[in-house]
Amino acid sequence: MRTSIKALTVTAVAAGAVSLATVPAFADTLTNYQGGVTWTKLYIGSTTCEAVIDKAYDSTLGYEVARGAFISNGPTCKGALYRSTDGGRTWIQASDVYSFGSSSGWVRTGYHWDTPGEVVNRVCISTGSVAPIDGGCSYAV
Repeated sequence: MRTSIKALTVTAVAAGAVSLATVPAFADTLTNYQGGVTWTKLYIGSTTCEAVIDKAYDSTLGYEVARGAFISNGPTCKGALYRSTDGGRTWIQASDVYSFGSSSGWVRTGYHWDTPGEVVNRVCISTGSVAPIDGGCSYAV
């Protein structure tokens, strides 16, 4: 019995270590939360899709993190968080693309590494077959 508990613990620790590479683990402590640091709105007739960036400090890992948050009051939209490490000259997709509509409420990406002076982020949204980065994007923060 004792051996199987050790094996389970080692497996859980290893799985947690893998998750730390991309987003904070459940036990991480987030402080200095700032919701809606920057936003963008995409108008489709009388309805809208909106996106914001939430930022926080992960005191467990020792760096800032950012996530995208999306909401729609009508159409189905797509959104993603993008990152630049060269001051905004080039952008790479940091999160998955999320689909959201009026019944979704707020849809959020996971937290992603965001160290001031090294990384800037923005959120982008679109509809239909258009990639989020080719739709509307927020200012970089």
